[in-house]
Amino acid sequence: MTKAVTNELMYKVLKRVQTDVAHMREDHGQQLVSLREQLHNMKLSLQTQIHALQGDVLRIDKRIERLELVDA
Repeated sequence: MTKAVTNELMYKVLKRVQTDVAHMREDHGQQLVSLREQLHNMKLSLQTQIHALQGDVLRIDKRIERLELVDA
C-alpha cells in the first residue's frame, strides 16, 4: 500500500535533510581547517629549507672569492 504524503511527513524528511547537510558542512569545515594547517606547515618548512640553501650558496660564494684571491 502506498502512504499518503502529508505535510508532517514532508517536514520530517526536510528536517532530516537539513540535519545531514549541517553535519556535512561541519565535517568539510574541519577538513578545510586541517588542510590550511598542513599547507601553512609546509610553507614554513619550505621557507626554512630555502633559507638554509641561501646560506649554503653564500658560504660557497665566499669560498670561491677566497680561492680567486689566492690564485691571483
